[in-house]
Amino acid sequence: QATGQLNRISRYSIGGELQPQQITFVDSILPMALAVDNSGRLLVADNGVDQNIKIYADLDTQPTLVDTFGATGGVFSGIPGEVAPLKFHDLQGVGVDAVGNIYVGMGGYASGTELESYTAAGERNWRLLGLAFIDSPEVDPVSDGVDVYTKHEHFVMDYTLPPGQQANYRGFTLNPFRYPDDPRLHLNSASVFFRRIEGRPLMFIIGMYGGELQVYRFNPETDGEIAIPSALFTIEPFEGDWIPAGQPTSGATIWRDSNGDGGFDVGEYSTTYDDNLYVWGWWIDDEGTVWRANRGDGIRAFPLQGFDDFGNPIYTVESSIVTPNPPPFNEENGYLGDINRLIYFPNEDTMVLSGYTSAYPNEFDHWGQIGKVIVIYEDWTAGNVAPSLEIVVPYGEDDLPKAMALAGDYIFVGYTYDARIEIFDRHTGEAVGTLRPDETVDSISGWLDIPYAISAFQRANGEYLIFAEEDAYAKIILYRWQP
Repeated sequence: QATGQLNRISRYSIGGELQPQQITFVDSILPMALAVDNSGRLLVADNGVDQNIKIYADLDTQPTLVDTFGATGGVFSGIPGEVAPLKFHDLQGVGVDAVGNIYVGMGGYASGTELESYTAAGERNWRLLGLAFIDSPEVDPVSDGVDVYTKHEHFVMDYTLPPGQQANYRGFTLNPFRYPDDPRLHLNSASVFFRRIEGRPLMFIIGMYGGELQVYRFNPETDGEIAIPSALFTIEPFEGDWIPAGQPTSGATIWRDSNGDGGFDVGEYSTTYDDNLYVWGWWIDDEGTVWRANRGDGIRAFPLQGFDDFGNPIYTVESSIVTPNPPPFNEENGYLGDINRLIYFPNEDTMVLSGYTSAYPNEFDHWGQIGKVIVIYEDWTAGNVAPSLEIVVPYGEDDLPKAMALAGDYIFVGYTYDARIEIFDRHTGEAVGTLRPDETVDSISGWLDIPYAISAFQRANGEYLIFAEEDAYAKIILYRWQP
């Protein structure tokens, strides 16, 4: 493809001379890969809006489109986002073998890989999935652990099946054609928070380095499995390849999709405000309040102000509430406390904070960890800042607690390098046990290195599900624990 010209495929002689045969494509077609079958036909992987394989014959005379392979529109056709055979997305490769089988390689828009083999008639032979990378999922809380969402995928679990077979890949939730401003296409995305607020499913996502908080809504009638961009909490104006239309030129802001088109438009931003740029701790509670831990600069809460006519949650800077860091995270003995994570449960009015204090300082100058101490406060909204429990977690220069989750009666703490998960009783602070990768996954895990690299959920039967990031082999490790 040359500047100012359409995508095209040209034929050359073995000596490098340009021949008259060409295939020229309209702008909506994006050829990504080529293959030639035993019949001399050319297969072209089209990563444009059609998301299929285009097949050309008569290459020596006048190349002609004679067939296509795969559903036109790919995974976005039919029920948008519903995963099924022949519904492709993010096409990256195509191949054929001697007996006519067709091989298709797909990406996940910068996250994940899918390989599929089909007969020439379109029957799927097999597929290999490596979907999760820098990914931490969460459970839809009304599903009792059955529906699980990563940043791009929806899985339906069947816990009666053996390990490795329990996750059914049901939905791909990103549509770059309908929603080209989807922040997942432009921002680092990693940890998922999935909530049901007033019965409405909402997905929240933060990146590997904290940063912005993305908000998505769902409308199955119009968009199937697709997560629709709904709101975005920024930390500062964006620079580079993606500059959202109308963004303020300074400060943090909240974008909301006021016209319901899933895109960023002038006039859709809140007033600006200034908070710590290096935030690690975000949380969304069960009432929809967004919490932001500003390190040494206090905690800001954005209470939900309702929903607009399109189903977008409404948050405003004016209604936000800033609370100074409570003891022991306030400044003591010249040391400025540092809150790195927070979890809040409104039904209990319980706040859980973690970080560094004057008694447990960050002497190694580590960044992005949960800190050395977890502190629990009861009656938080009543103004109580007296800790009810402090848990000092194992911590060393090379023994770093990266993530924290809480479910039922337990606090789970995931460690960076060996990916173990320590379990503590949330009522007494006592260490209960440790979860480690076992022979099911060859006792191997990559690092836990995103802010909320683990999540936990207690099922109705008392069983705990603990999901852990695993980047070494592009997956999520699920621990099932019955105390």
